[in-house]
Amino acid sequence: LDNHLIGVALVGSPSLRIDLNRQFAWRMRMLLTAGSESTWRYLEYHKQIHRLLPKGQHHELPLIGIDGQYRSLGYGKKLMQAVEGVCAKNPASKGIALDTGNIRYLNFYKGLGYKVLGSVPLGDVTESVLFKAFD
Repeated sequence: LDNHLIGVALVGSPSLRIDLNRQFAWRMRMLLTAGSESTWRYLEYHKQIHRLLPKGQHHELPLIGIDGQYRSLGYGKKLMQAVEGVCAKNPASKGIALDTGNIRYLNFYKGLGYKVLGSVPLGDVTESVLFKAFD
């Protein structure tokens, strides 16, 4: 907006599914930087999320953000609609999966048609796992 980046989304392609539990180099880097307890806790969290997701290929949305001064102005919804439009063009994808531990964001995603598949505890936070199927 006026040469200012106000939003960003990181979308995982269904054809590039990365199973972190099988990525030796990633696990070693995580062990060396975060320690063994944090690494194993994250891997278990990752497994629990994927157990809730539907079988088959789908996109994953691990990150989306809107600059704080532009929040609550409709840009998040516009960004999500753009992400969904791009993802829906992939004939291999059945939809978009994401997770959040923030109740405000949970209500935002529900308002866009995402369904809660379950929840995963992560320390003091409970992450809700959501999915929106392409019709």
